[in-house]
Formats: sequence, structure tokens, C-alpha cells
Amino acid sequence: MVLSWGMKDANRLIVWAISHLIMAVGVLLPSIWPSLISVVIAALLVGGTFMVITMLGMQEARARADGNAPVILGRMTAGFAFGQLMGPIASAALSRFTADHAAALNYALTGSAAGLVLGALFLWREVRLHTFN
Repeated sequence: MVLSWGMKDANRLIVWAISHLIMAVGVLLPSIWPSLISVVIAALLVGGTFMVITMLGMQEARARADGNAPVILGRMTAGFAFGQLMGPIASAALSRFTADHAAALNYALTGSAAGLVLGALFLWREVRLHTFN
């Protein structure tokens, strides 16, 4: 509650981009530092930013929806569900093309972290476009 009060004037896109970067670190951490401590830290980083990213995404969609928020939010929810369904399929495909499951997991973590960094870059681009226009 204190965090939301303190961030009421923050730019949603900037907070969203920073959250993506924090989550990327959490996703990649077990791959570069395999230990129980890194898994715990990763869980905190990923879990701590997941709800922030979800909330900010929903708020930004509502702000841009022009009265069509339920349709936009429904599409976002469907996209999330599709990603949840495709994760195991992508994981199985990766494990077929790698030497072992650990290598497949490392590729998946690296790819996921790269996607989060690309998402953060896209969000920073949006901030710049809205700031200078």
C-alpha cells in the first residue's frame, strides 16, 4: 500500500520497463548462478514484479482503450493463457534439440530474459515517443 501511494505520480511505462528488467534478472539468475540462494532470490524478483507488470499492463490498456476496456483486457487475458499453454510445448521442443534438460532450461531462461529486455526497450521507446510528441 505504501508503495502504491509513493508511486502515484510515477510514469506507468517507466515502472513497467524497470519491472521487466528486474524480472529478467530474476529469470536469468538461476542459469548463471545455480544454487538454492539464487533460486530464492529469483523467486522474489520474478514474483515481486509479476503482479506489478500485470497491474500496470491492465492500467495502461484501460487508459488507451477509448471505452473498449473489456475487449482489450479480454485479449490480454487470452494472450496470457496462450503463453501459459505454449510454454510446455516450447520447453518440450527445446529439450528435443539439446543435449540434456539442463541445457534446454538454460536456453529457455536466456530466451525469456531476452524477451523481457526487449519488452523493456519497447516500453522505453513508448515513453520517449509520448514524451517528445
